[in-house]
Amino acid sequence: TFMETESINYYLVGGMGLWYPMSSSSTAIASDSITSFIIGEFGAGIELKMGKFSVPLEVSYYYFPAGEDVTTNVISVKTGILF
Repeated sequence: TFMETESINYYLVGGMGLWYPMSSSSTAIASDSITSFIIGEFGAGIELKMGKFSVPLEVSYYYFPAGEDVTTNVISVKTGILF
């Protein structure tokens, strides 16, 4: 069966990113509110190895700084095939 001949790897994900605006002009929001900010990413995943192929499955949570009247949270689920 799959479990007897192949393997499963577990991993943790973490990182930070700097988001920088390409432009400070906008017609939808106040121009003075367009700034750069730092986000954080935390998550975990598994990688199922099947012969020459691998199938990763990852769940991540992205932290965005809160604004004056809004908060943003993102949970991302990613999968694919590696060969």
